[in-house]
Amino acid sequence: LAAVFPELDKLFGVPQPPKHHPEIDTGIHVMLTLQAALNLMQTQPLEKADRVAILFALICHDLGKGMTPEHKWPSHPGHESISEHLTEKLCTRLRAPNQVKRLGMLVANYHTHSHRAFELKPATVMRLLEALDVMRRPDTLPLFLLACEADARGRTGLEHRDYPQADYIRDCTTAARQVDAKPLVALGFKGETLGIELRKRRILAIRDVKNAYVKEQ
Repeated sequence: LAAVFPELDKLFGVPQPPKHHPEIDTGIHVMLTLQAALNLMQTQPLEKADRVAILFALICHDLGKGMTPEHKWPSHPGHESISEHLTEKLCTRLRAPNQVKRLGMLVANYHTHSHRAFELKPATVMRLLEALDVMRRPDTLPLFLLACEADARGRTGLEHRDYPQADYIRDCTTAARQVDAKPLVALGFKGETLGIELRKRRILAIRDVKNAYVKEQ
């Protein structure tokens, strides 16, 4: 592994906060996420290429933790963007398919956004949906969410935890998609102003979803 996949090999022995990661070891956590993903895939019909993309994304999602200086352990500030960068370099070296590279980089950079979804401002949720390009590429969302749920469950003793963040992000996506541009065009919006107004109303729709979730708590 050290010769073929040194980025992954470096994760074994790297500690994480036991509060969130009872297994502590980052390398073990990555292995647990793969098992969690396989368990989730049993209930969701997926193409082989999608399965491969999800599993590869999970292998890469915490690569940045292998770069954290030891004096900062067990925390790993900013590991998401580092993981994204390492994933891109790895995919270039392995000549990975574009779908694998894209999902891997998205999961690396945004998996903690998914975990913290209920804490995010509506505008931040909108930025996440824009990064995923959910309006034009809706097939990305279920793959991203399955990977994030597998990450949340890939922890000792937490294999069966609920992951309501996935439903919340799906509901926010549905609300944003339902904002139609046609009435705005009829009101005279066009060009750049149309895009700005459309985005603003999508954020308001996400805010309504967030408020509804808060009331249910």
